[in-house]
Amino acid sequence: MRYVLNLGDVRDREYRLRAICWADTREQLEAFVVGEQVEPYTRNLDGDQRVRVFFRKDGPLEWCLPPWVADDRHFVEVPDIKDYLVNCGKDYKQRFELLHHLNPTEKREPAD
Repeated sequence: MRYVLNLGDVRDREYRLRAICWADTREQLEAFVVGEQVEPYTRNLDGDQRVRVFFRKDGPLEWCLPPWVADDRHFVEVPDIKDYLVNCGKDYKQRFELLHHLNPTEKREPAD
């Protein structure tokens, strides 16, 4: 399994999570986040807009919002490629099993 770190951007008007990086364990991601955190400071954006920044300047998380403690969407477990492809194949098959196949040689009665 792999884990993906999803964080919001302080520059966005609307809170939206984005994939930032991945690691082999959740603990590696959590340690990375802690290692990048600094005392919050203010940065100027274009014009007069200012934002609070929580991670080290010029670091990979500089413009990210810190993860919320109770939100599991920040550290997401992702299956390995083999498991993912097996599940994709199952989903694909189930999707088509539910649909009616339009066979061009099949004769159909006209609708009334």
